Amino acid sequence: KPDFLRRHWRNAFKLTGMGEHFPEVFSHAPEAIAGFTARVRDVLNFAPDIRYRTPGGTDLAVDLSASKDMTVIDGIQGDDMVPGEAATFTEKIAGHVEFEGTFLCLIPFATKYGLVSRGALSFDIVAGRVENLGGENQELAADLGKHFARHPDNNSVDEVGFGTNLGVTR
Repeated sequence: KPDFLRRHWRNAFKLTGMGEHFPEVFSHAPEAIAGFTARVRDVLNFAPDIRYRTPGGTDLAVDLSASKDMTVIDGIQGDDMVPGEAATFTEKIAGHVEFEGTFLCLIPFATKYGLVSRGALSFDIVAGRVENLGGENQELAADLGKHFARHPDNNSVDEVGFGTNLGVTR
């Protein structure tokens, strides 16, 4: 997995909804987060698939049967990232996303758009690729469309992450 991430980091683009939860992220001991993250990783390593639905309208199906090994970000193993995630790669992801949160990527979308509110951005994921950008913020959808058009891999979903930070509960 690390070799895969190094080869594809130039296309790194992560959607995250941390925003107002920042103080909560560091409210639990790293050992507690690491233990929970390891348990989630172990369960996901044996799960053939997972369905993710939210009250806001997101509905994703993720086939984990052919995914890469889970990577954990637990805050103990020298990671410089916020602790609390088990992640993998699979092209077998499909569904609809009603995005709410912020961007963490090489292109300054977060600087321009800040915290994206519910309804501002939606898209479909078909066979691991983002399609049908829409939502109330047409400028944001257009900017993402420009980014996706620049390279054939820019619209691929290269990581599926499962949040495991015990402090983030809402």
